[in-house]
Amino acid sequence: MKVVDTLEKYQQRVVNTKSESGKEFVQFKRQLYQMYEVQNRSIDEHEQFSSKLERQNIKWLYQANMDFIGEMQRVNTLDSLTDHGSLKGSIFRAKMMSARRVRGLGGFGLAGMLYANFGALAMMMGPTVPTLSMVGSIMYGIKAFADTESISRIDYITEGEFAGQMRVTVQRTALSSYSIVAHPKSTRAVCAVGADDLGEDDAEGNILHVEEYFDESSGQTMRHGMFTLPADAFRDKTTCEWIMAAKDEGSSETDKLFNDYIAQRHQ
Repeated sequence: MKVVDTLEKYQQRVVNTKSESGKEFVQFKRQLYQMYEVQNRSIDEHEQFSSKLERQNIKWLYQANMDFIGEMQRVNTLDSLTDHGSLKGSIFRAKMMSARRVRGLGGFGLAGMLYANFGALAMMMGPTVPTLSMVGSIMYGIKAFADTESISRIDYITEGEFAGQMRVTVQRTALSSYSIVAHPKSTRAVCAVGADDLGEDDAEGNILHVEEYFDESSGQTMRHGMFTLPADAFRDKTTCEWIMAAKDEGSSETDKLFNDYIAQRHQ
């Protein structure tokens, strides 16, 4: 009590509580009071206080976690409803005009504008700068439309020799593609690309490794294929998570049953 009385009198007579040093003194005083309060508790009081505090914290954490799970489920449900309207029974469909391709069209448009006004620009700044700008814009547009080994569509095969497996359409270029047949047990994601780690929408780009697959264009069984799963796409999130998940090596009855369950959702 003597310490408390001394500090209070010192604050009243000397300390300017509106100054920075005064605020630091008030904070120090409160911390000192809390320390004395903890030291002077009995064992029973300390146990009751700690138990009450921990239980309350656990309750808050549990409630916050449940709210977060509920919100994520709501968002995923809305996203799934939106995507399924565009999927039309598929698992994955790349968008026809992704943000990258829109920027590529912008590059082509800029090149066209430079070409249309080439004479006036050449008179103002010479032919070199407009020519280089036009070539650079065209190259940017071409690069934006380069979809080498990029997956544009994934469907489950429901009948025939490859029933239960997936038919994957892979783009060679923006205008040509080929199809492969692979089992989900042979697929897994190697790494995320783009802004996936930032939690952005439409940023779930991945590199997909296929252990073994059948190339329908050549009729040959191939191994260790690496394909790009683009971010700008409509997708069934549950099925895509299964496709990108790492599976047990060998034959797993659980994986087989789960794959059958996933396939039934797309029949």
